[in-house]
Amino acid sequence: MKIKKNLAETLIYLSAYIGGAAFALVGGLFFLKCKDENIKKPLKIALMLFVVFLGADAVALIFEDLFSAIDLWNASYWVDLIVDLSKTIAFGLTAFSTFSGGSKEFYELEGFSGEK
Repeated sequence: MKIKKNLAETLIYLSAYIGGAAFALVGGLFFLKCKDENIKKPLKIALMLFVVFLGADAVALIFEDLFSAIDLWNASYWVDLIVDLSKTIAFGLTAFSTFSGGSKEFYELEGFSGEK
């Protein structure tokens, strides 16, 4: 089975934005089934973005507990909003830039051709 490079990389970034389980499924599928070694670059970038924003969510959760303990609910809201907006913008820009690249190249996936 062949899939366009820009579509495959966009799916990788969007699955990393959705969450860990989706990224593990989509990223694992491309990592295990793709013959081309160039798939590792977008997988590494998506993994780094995922880990950075996972850490940012953890820090935001700590700040949320801290701000709720001293009754600053408004500050907690703004920290969550900033983290969520930056995550959406970062993943959105990377997915849009890869999708709009217009690559005519394909990734070949093993095991989906129906041949034995």
